Amino acid sequence: MHQSSLGSQYKAMLSLRWDKADLAAYYDSSYQLLSAIAIPWCLLDTERFTDGVLAEYLIDSFYRNIANALSESARVTVPSCKQNYFKFWWDEQCQLLKKQSISTHRDWLTAGKPREGPMASAMRSAKAVYNLYLKHKNGGA
Repeated sequence: MHQSSLGSQYKAMLSLRWDKADLAAYYDSSYQLLSAIAIPWCLLDTERFTDGVLAEYLIDSFYRNIANALSESARVTVPSCKQNYFKFWWDEQCQLLKKQSISTHRDWLTAGKPREGPMASAMRSAKAVYNLYLKHKNGGA
């Protein structure tokens, strides 16, 4: 596969973030789009409607319209991210160590980026602890 093909396939692998979605907007959008779909009521009259090929077409079309309406509603109202965006091994300790590392780094920057002293030591120590923990969580890779 060419690099561009891989890139386009990778872009297509998105996960919907329902936890961040505006559900009211999704419900409104899906209601509007679903309401516009014509229901093939003729399929319920089995005595008069006997064309199996046409019935299959109408059912497939109805299903496709519903799926497209829900997909479009989600596309415009639900945020998405790359499928591998979240690290399965990330935990609360990773988050705490990251915050500590960032905090000590900011303090070090505010102090004028000293090469030696307590600020430099705290910054390097927090960074080392964070990186070591990440290495451990990642399986030592």
